[in-house]
Amino acid sequence: MEVIVENAVGIPDGSILSIRAGNVRRQGSLPADKPVRFSGTGILEASPFKVDVFAPLGSARVVLKPKGDLYTVELDSKSGTNSSMQLDLRINEIS
Repeated sequence: MEVIVENAVGIPDGSILSIRAGNVRRQGSLPADKPVRFSGTGILEASPFKVDVFAPLGSARVVLKPKGDLYTVELDSKSGTNSSMQLDLRINEIS
């Protein structure tokens, strides 16, 4: 099965499209320039079928260091407000 986004109106730039068909979820950025494919899933197996659109609140780029496992990330707000956003992330190498 594949889903083709024919048109998207009123959705902010940089939003993420998330589609769930049965037990399979696919995500991608909007506007979607490629079909969203669910191989092995037919229309009858696609229940529940759910569509979500996630809009970005903020973003940051992080430089990962070989020995650094705890990072404080200050996010740039995309909402036009001056409110600060911060995440503390622990990143562990698994082998």
